[in-house]
Amino acid sequence: MTLRERIARENITLRSLPWGFLAVAVASTISIAMPAWREALLYNRTGIEAGEAWRLWTGNFVHFGWLHFVADTGLWLIIGWFVERAHPTAARVSIPLCALAVTGAVYFFDPEMIRYAGLSGMNVGFLVFLALTGWQKSWKDWFWPAILGIHVLELILESTWGHGAIEFDTPGIRVATIAHIGGIVFGVALWIWINALRKRAQITSAKA
Repeated sequence: MTLRERIARENITLRSLPWGFLAVAVASTISIAMPAWREALLYNRTGIEAGEAWRLWTGNFVHFGWLHFVADTGLWLIIGWFVERAHPTAARVSIPLCALAVTGAVYFFDPEMIRYAGLSGMNVGFLVFLALTGWQKSWKDWFWPAILGIHVLELILESTWGHGAIEFDTPGIRVATIAHIGGIVFGVALWIWINALRKRAQITSAKA
């Protein structure tokens, strides 16, 4: 099958591309290419308490090194391809909400974490949403529960040993497990919201 035939089969158009996720990936790429910007953009508790509220959002798309960037942004684009094409409006609206859920969890539940950066918490949020929507199509499908189970195991290991597979370029940086938990809560909330909207639409359609 040629590339043109595959594009036609998947009904890929400019409008169907995951523009919301792509915009975040572009911002992430610019920030890693301009390391001098990192300190002004990353989640910094001291800065936030001084009124620099933008860090609650921008902290998600800056990274502690190229390995951190490649791992996070690569997974972000893969997840975004499936999530935003299936739920374009909901995905684009919820991206800033997901960012705030992640850094909000860090701010309120891990006050000792002064600096945080990366898309991993947001990746978890949309991955959980994607897994729940996939599992919902067939509750007997083992694939999505396995994905969720693997991530739960990863969280347990991270909270036990305090590090992950990625080496950061800044000393003293640790994996923010609470950020991932914030992402999980967001993913579940988004799934519930989408289902509530769908059910409401079905009820309205039945009454019409």
